[in-house]
Amino acid sequence: MLAHTARRAFTLLDLMIVVVILGILASVVIPVVTGHLDRAQNTSAVATKAMVRKALDLYFQRNDTWPDEITEEMFQPPEPVTMPRGFQLEYNPDSGELELLPVPEEDLDTAPAIVIVE
Repeated sequence: MLAHTARRAFTLLDLMIVVVILGILASVVIPVVTGHLDRAQNTSAVATKAMVRKALDLYFQRNDTWPDEITEEMFQPPEPVTMPRGFQLEYNPDSGELELLPVPEEDLDTAPAIVIVE
């Protein structure tokens, strides 16, 4: 006579409970994570503005005039200014004024990092 071994597996009820628990966890975690991402982007934008401001001030001290545009060569090592998604810098070469601006929702994919005021 053959011995019958019991087969252990998950039931449909077990799987449904796991899916519900994962859904609850996701509904709690996703808003927390996205809130941190927004704050991180804000902090990054402010830090980038401060870096550009220092480079502009150094340029002004060396040349006694504001640069016409913000270039890679103003930084050590030379690198382009990249702003977090949703932010851009507005620069006025006449006064050296630098402002941090939000990018309109419809321009998020095409907005340049720096806008020169003419």
